[in-house]
Amino acid sequence: MITIEAFDLAGLRLRWPDIARLQQDVPHEQDLHYLADLAGRGARAVLARQGWRIVGSYLHLPATEVPALAGNAEFVAELAMLEIGLGELSVATHIYVDGAVRGQGLSVRLAAARARDALACGMTHGVLFAAQTPEIRSWAGRWPGILTTGVADADGRAICLVPLDGLHGAATPQSSHA
Repeated sequence: MITIEAFDLAGLRLRWPDIARLQQDVPHEQDLHYLADLAGRGARAVLARQGWRIVGSYLHLPATEVPALAGNAEFVAELAMLEIGLGELSVATHIYVDGAVRGQGLSVRLAAARARDALACGMTHGVLFAAQTPEIRSWAGRWPGILTTGVADADGRAICLVPLDGLHGAATPQSSHA
């Protein structure tokens, strides 16, 4: 049985190696330093566990703590036009599902749990920018109600916003297949 729970990342210090284990493309020690930085910026962790083994993660933090967004005057101005405050945005990272449990809808359950947790923290939208893999960007881009801004991320792709209230009860993103 897989359970999903949300935690303050700083309180999970002893589990950071387990979270870093899921990250395949970053050296373990580098990711541990990154997790410490995220914890210092108020990040929260939504974790899927099978017993005590972590099999999925979905970390998030307020956009006010992400310099690439908070320091981007063009992005902040676009948010003002949309009547969305920077503090209402949740930025996700460490979106991973262990290969042994893929194909069971766990990523969707993790996304819904992250949305519920972020909503409880006063955030209204998720931010999609600098997606680590094309697979994540494609998957996230299928969620309902996505707003594409006129501002590009460092990779030249449009920064998108996803209303969290549409995700928290969602069973699945909209299919890209006919």
